[in-house]
Amino acid sequence: MKPFLVTAVGGIAGLIIGWVATAAAVILFGGHFGLTNFEGQRDIMAAFGYGPAGGLVGLVIGVWIGRRLSPA
Repeated sequence: MKPFLVTAVGGIAGLIIGWVATAAAVILFGGHFGLTNFEGQRDIMAAFGYGPAGGLVGLVIGVWIGRRLSPA
C-alpha cells in the first residue's frame, strides 16, 4: 500500500474518531462543568463548538500514526 494512502486513511479516521469522542465527552460530562442543556445548547456546542477542535487533534494524531505505520 502506498504511504500517502496509509497517511490519508489514518488522518480521516483520526478526524472522525476525534470529533465523535470529543462531542460525546462534552455531552456526557458537560452538565458536571456547568454547561446548560436549555433547548439543546450543550448538544449544539458539542457538535459544532468542541467537536471540530477534537477533530483537528484527531487528524494530527491520525496522520502521525499513519506516517509511523506506512512502509518506507
